[in-house]
Amino acid sequence: MNYVLQLTTGEKFRINKIEAESIIGVKSDGSIAIKRLGIMIPKRMCIIYPEHSADRIEEKKKQQTGILHDGTLVKRHFGQWVLNDLVPDENGNYQPIKIDPTYYPEVYADAVASEDEWKQIKSNNLNYFEYFGINETKERIENKNEFTKLGDIIQPIKKVTDKAK
Repeated sequence: MNYVLQLTTGEKFRINKIEAESIIGVKSDGSIAIKRLGIMIPKRMCIIYPEHSADRIEEKKKQQTGILHDGTLVKRHFGQWVLNDLVPDENGNYQPIKIDPTYYPEVYADAVASEDEWKQIKSNNLNYFEYFGINETKERIENKNEFTKLGDIIQPIKKVTDKAK
């Protein structure tokens, strides 16, 4: 299976499975070297995806409107997903409403359904998050927010140190 290595500069290279796996194994702050291509770049400057999904990924980048998992209609506003509605700010200027990725992990993963995808998900009774392969991302976001205030973390630590004295 071949993969596409895309740099943040827009350049794209075809790489094989072994090269893709070696890149994935590098720490996020590390650099990667591909002798065959004669390049060495920081890992943070590249994206790797299977070649067979290249068309879908390119289409997602061009997508300007979408539907969230609960049916909320959204649009892209300067690269960010926002609600279709505008609200006035304190100066009377209308501003878009930003979306909280805690409640909408599809926004965090940039996996918002197009109208056709939404119809397919609903007509086949599919799980929205499984359809886009973002179940793991959803769980990670949900688990990150297990406490509601700083005291939930600090008090248990204080009790442990008090017992040690």
